[in-house]
Amino acid sequence: MATFNGERFIETQIRSILNQTYSKFDLYINDDGSRDGTIKIIEKLATEDSRVHLLKLSDANNGQLYNFDKLMQYVSKLDYDYIMFSDQDDIWYDNKVKDTLSFMKKNESGASMVYTNYKENKANNTFRSAYNQDFPLNKHSILMFQNWIMGCTVMINKLLLSYSGQIPSEADNHDNWIMLVALTYGNVFYLNEVTMFHRVHDNNVTNNFSKSGILKKTYSFVNDVLHYKKFRLKKINLCKKVLAISSDRKTDFVYSFYKCLVEKNKIKRVIEAKNGNFRGLNIHETMKLFLMI
Repeated sequence: MATFNGERFIETQIRSILNQTYSKFDLYINDDGSRDGTIKIIEKLATEDSRVHLLKLSDANNGQLYNFDKLMQYVSKLDYDYIMFSDQDDIWYDNKVKDTLSFMKKNESGASMVYTNYKENKANNTFRSAYNQDFPLNKHSILMFQNWIMGCTVMINKLLLSYSGQIPSEADNHDNWIMLVALTYGNVFYLNEVTMFHRVHDNNVTNNFSKSGILKKTYSFVNDVLHYKKFRLKKINLCKKVLAISSDRKTDFVYSFYKCLVEKNKIKRVIEAKNGNFRGLNIHETMKLFLMI
């Protein structure tokens, strides 16, 4: 678990993890320089339950990607067969660990990732599942541009963790990097079960319905399109780092996207993107992709 100024929800989240029906696990938490009561809450819970471990891998506000990278580097040196990722403000349902682990053991083959469905709150205070029957879950080519897999729903095995290494700065977040590595060198499995409540609020990274969240997304869209060369170079470098991992198995998704991005002619890039079914989850995101490549 990566934390930063999470005192508002973190105790509820940690207790939802500690109250899992499957109990043989350890919870490692690294804080990114919180200035509120987050640390005190974690320390209190650590005295109550020996499975809670507060690490001090960094104490500056370096961001979520850096925080999760440090956690992954730390845990990779320990003897765990499976790893899960947690946000600081969600609520895990009681069987999340048990059901995900069971599904992983039944399906894993080589470097493996399992992700699940989840519920989140909407702007009108209603709740919905993230993935419905029309969601293109089997269209993995879309993941090259738009990652729908939430890291807080993910479990990976030891082999995938070893392949993941250090998260490069070109990755959008740890979810993005681990998904690309799994898709290239292993397998991605979907458990069609809602295992947690993802809380969307004004202060979290995935907020998408507040005025500030909408403004940030609009600004990000315009900024990305205006700086499309920078976007393309970032994606090219990210693909290079994925493809540089040493493994006997390698699928074509990342390599095909890389070939599309390095094509010098923009019209040919767009044609290759269409032929490779590289697109967004909706028409707006697809338009953004074609404008930016």
